[in-house]
Amino acid sequence: MRFPLFHLNYYLILSYGLLYLANVCLGSHSSLRVDNGAYKGLVIAISPDIEVNGEKDQLDLLDKLKNLVTDASKVLSETTGLYFSEVTIRVPNGWTTTSTTTVQIRDTDADVIVINRDFEQSFCMQYAGCGEPALPITVTKKTVTDGNGAKQLIHEWAHYRYGVFNEFGFKSDPIYPAYYSIAGNPNTSEILVNSCADREFSYSTETRTGSKCDLDTSNTTGLPTDDYCQPILTQTNNFESSLMFAHSVESVKHFCGDTRSGGQGSHRHNSKSPNKQNVLCDGRDTWTVIKSHPDLANHHLYRQTNRYVLSIAQIILLYAHHSKYMPYIDPQNAEI
Repeated sequence: MRFPLFHLNYYLILSYGLLYLANVCLGSHSSLRVDNGAYKGLVIAISPDIEVNGEKDQLDLLDKLKNLVTDASKVLSETTGLYFSEVTIRVPNGWTTTSTTTVQIRDTDADVIVINRDFEQSFCMQYAGCGEPALPITVTKKTVTDGNGAKQLIHEWAHYRYGVFNEFGFKSDPIYPAYYSIAGNPNTSEILVNSCADREFSYSTETRTGSKCDLDTSNTTGLPTDDYCQPILTQTNNFESSLMFAHSVESVKHFCGDTRSGGQGSHRHNSKSPNKQNVLCDGRDTWTVIKSHPDLANHHLYRQTNRYVLSIAQIILLYAHHSKYMPYIDPQNAEI
């Protein structure tokens, strides 16, 4: 399996932000809360543009969405000790599922929105500073149906709920570059991938068309001359952090800076990489930001086997009217 690190532009179109910004800046309408280590009041809204053919497809999508949230709850439990306990899935009017409950919920109440775009990455727009909440998570139908998006969802959850940022860079970005170099040493051997990992990792380099490329460097900057020569993580990697750097790698299951499982430095933080997390959080690691969130303030910050969640306690299906202002998301201009 290939693990490209930077396959989407990280800007959302302005219309998405404008539609939600006023509501969120004035305070979230979300009913989300923590009760004894369990998240309750999580609302997932299925967009009315989702393409389904009859009740069988509707129920199939709901089952896969439940599985996704259940698997994500397990990941969240492993990484933070918290889990999803009560989840409301809001379905569009006209669906013929067996649920008969009818309520009115605004689009801004949703924590997660499932849309019909046919690309793999979920995303979340962050408009505020370090430790501040973001706009609702957008999950694509493909993520739900593929069956392997649990860590991706928790990656976005960390953006949304805890206000941490990506720990990778982007091609052609002058502030958060894909690579960085050691000052005064413009050699290929000194080129480093913008990252946060608890151990060395291997990667190949490919162009956007998938062909191999070399990291030829500039004598002036010491950085690669080809913006499209991107790092592709190899299958042999076994590093365990960070979820904000490479959640798609199978062995990754921790945040950088998490020292609970192995003492100081067990998931070391790379404070020198010029990624969003370091720049916007003044070099603080993701786990330091996460554990300072009120959700974890009165919670033991270590894993307890008797709290390991194997299933969601409750899922409620609700019909509701969707606003006609459900935003259009441009998949080519999204932040992952």
